[in-house]
Amino acid sequence: SAWLRLDLRLRGRALLWQLHAVAGTWLLAFYLIAALTGLWWSYDGYRGAVNRLAGVTTPLRRPAPPPLTADAPIPPLEAAWAAFRRAVPDATRANLALSADAAAPLEIRYQTAASPHERAWDSLKVDATDGRIVGHERYAELPRGRRFVAALFPLHSGSFLGAPGRTLMALAALLMPLFAITGYWLWLARRRATHCAAPSPAAAPTAGAT
Repeated sequence: SAWLRLDLRLRGRALLWQLHAVAGTWLLAFYLIAALTGLWWSYDGYRGAVNRLAGVTTPLRRPAPPPLTADAPIPPLEAAWAAFRRAVPDATRANLALSADAAAPLEIRYQTAASPHERAWDSLKVDATDGRIVGHERYAELPRGRRFVAALFPLHSGSFLGAPGRTLMALAALLMPLFAITGYWLWLARRRATHCAAPSPAAAPTAGAT
């Protein structure tokens, strides 16, 4: 439609209005997504409301593990890592957090080429002593609400759509000053037009004039 078509042949106030309104319509979805997802990190009340609507009752942010002391036993990693590579040969990213409890299973969080975004982590728990797999949690099998909350940052940054999404979100952010500039000039032009249209006091009729 004409509303979504930018006509760069225009000049003056008409061009400013098109840049402000048409470009704003194009980018409105990006700004709404960035604002609504960004509030999740900014306000506890908003985050709690979103989590409740999504059915998430436990915090998705993992607590920091207690610091390891110099004399803390380091669990053997060879068997656990070999078991992980056998179970997930197509893993492209993986991280492992050591626990202060040497007897606790090792948790290896990983992603594959099929992972939908950078926050879509699968989790494998392995017994460090014998390499036995004791738990396997896949992101695709999580409840829909937990997957939605985990995807908030990829939505916020645009990476949910890969490199094209990151590029578009970056361009939307860089174009934000455009709306401040064009909005100010439109306001200034309207103010000047209103001032010029108003009758001057010298031109107003006086009482008793013939």
